[in-house]
Amino acid sequence: MKTQKKKPQNSKKDSKDKITVQVYAPRSLDSKEFTWKKNRNVGDAAKEAADAFGYEPEKPPRLQKDDDILDNTKNLVSEGVREGDELELVGGGGGVSSN
Repeated sequence: MKTQKKKPQNSKKDSKDKITVQVYAPRSLDSKEFTWKKNRNVGDAAKEAADAFGYEPEKPPRLQKDDDILDNTKNLVSEGVREGDELELVGGGGGVSSN
């Protein structure tokens, strides 16, 4: 009979499934750090960031990486978001601007 090894609660796979990024918002001097699963929907991540910055957007908020606005219907990793990236909260109205 084979014995199975117990996986540690905080396994390496857990950390490989997540990414930590800095998000900036136009009305805030400081960024906020977020740790999300790589397969997290971009739109859900943008909404969480908007909530954390106290925005009540009229339109869905968006995240921008470098010069690219990320697709809210895709997941973070498929949109090229990687560990340590800096993203900007844009779009969304309610005080969030794309500048």
